[in-house]
Amino acid sequence: MGQTGNIFLLRVPPPRHVATHQSRHILPAHGSYVLLTGTGRASDPSPPNSPSILQAWQTAAELCKDYFGWVWIKVHGEEATLADALLEGRLRVISDGSFKNELGTAAVQLLVKHGGCHRIIIPCQTPGLPQDQSPYRSELIGLLAGIMAVDWLLKQWFPNLLSCPKVRIACNGLSAIEMAFDDRPLSPTDAQFDLVSSIWEAILWSLVDWAPQHMYGHLDKSNLFDKLSWWEKRNLEVDGMNLRRPIIS
Repeated sequence: MGQTGNIFLLRVPPPRHVATHQSRHILPAHGSYVLLTGTGRASDPSPPNSPSILQAWQTAAELCKDYFGWVWIKVHGEEATLADALLEGRLRVISDGSFKNELGTAAVQLLVKHGGCHRIIIPCQTPGLPQDQSPYRSELIGLLAGIMAVDWLLKQWFPNLLSCPKVRIACNGLSAIEMAFDDRPLSPTDAQFDLVSSIWEAILWSLVDWAPQHMYGHLDKSNLFDKLSWWEKRNLEVDGMNLRRPIIS
């Protein structure tokens, strides 16, 4: 079974013709026996559905369909590879926010460091009115989307896991990454209180041991691409995924 975005493609095996299939189910009929025979078509049973983050996303989207349109999820490669990396502490989350013309967007990747093409991509539009938007707010929504997605992945693939796997999460917004994982008391007067409090709540209920990290962005303007670190290259990738256009009308 393959996955493309949130569309599942099931490759059904060709049917096998069964000639003179004889069922040896013998029924008594007034002291004698009846042998049931016949001709039909048979096929292998469909494989069971694999767990998927898309199932959690679709459930959440359905529950919140009136205001949940600001984020969606794309799966590239094998989700099982990413789930195994999560369990083994090798999963990485890269987030980047953008703000332009009173519109905020963010893009997030879940991937394995030097782990090939397997990844989960989450583009989203920053919620709120135009006057609410800022680069800081966009960085925050990217972090929130990444945290939610990792927990969905964990709950889908390992619902009975007792340990807390470690996941490193990074963005180039220093203020956002520091505020998202700060341990001081939160005040309603803090900037972008709604998103910060949502992030803190998500972390509180998360089954993941989070390791936040700041990374520098846009270093390609002053450095050759080959000279950038793995993190800095991934930051350029997610920056290129930012939509910078409305997702919802």
